[in-house]
Amino acid sequence: MVVISAVLQANLGKEDKLEKLLLSLLVPVSKEADTLEYKIHRAIDTPGRFFFYEKYTDRSAIDSHMATPHFKALLSRLDGLIAQPPEIILHEELGSIR
Repeated sequence: MVVISAVLQANLGKEDKLEKLLLSLLVPVSKEADTLEYKIHRAIDTPGRFFFYEKYTDRSAIDSHMATPHFKALLSRLDGLIAQPPEIILHEELGSIR
């Protein structure tokens, strides 16, 4: 399994618009067969900061996700909404608890 952590920081005054855009991904991503988890979080102490936790079966599932129309649409709509490029890190899951 491969896990992605991603952090996006909204431009001042664009927090609600970015949040709405990010949440619009949940339904189409839920239909991706090899996406195991896809969670969006909003920071409590840092306004406009969003954190993604994504889990995929393998690297090809990530490539498939990034090739979807909804992901490409997200990228095309981020201009002006985010303060800096997203911080994206790929991880290998070592262990977990429920």
